[in-house]
Amino acid sequence: MTPGTRAKPWTRRVEERGGTTKIILTVRYESRDARDTTTRSGMEHGIVAGYNRLELVLASFGANG
Repeated sequence: MTPGTRAKPWTRRVEERGGTTKIILTVRYESRDARDTTTRSGMEHGIVAGYNRLELVLASFGANG
């Protein structure tokens, strides 16, 4: 991890409404610059890709069971 980009505590909240599940992930950084540096690193794209893959895996369980 790049110096100065250490993530502060993060929270995850899961909500279910009408058969749809929503995951809300909040990450706090020690400064705006640390946040911006991490965002520029492509972290956002990796997280989105991971959640898209999770969605496919979970859908496959529903289709089979």
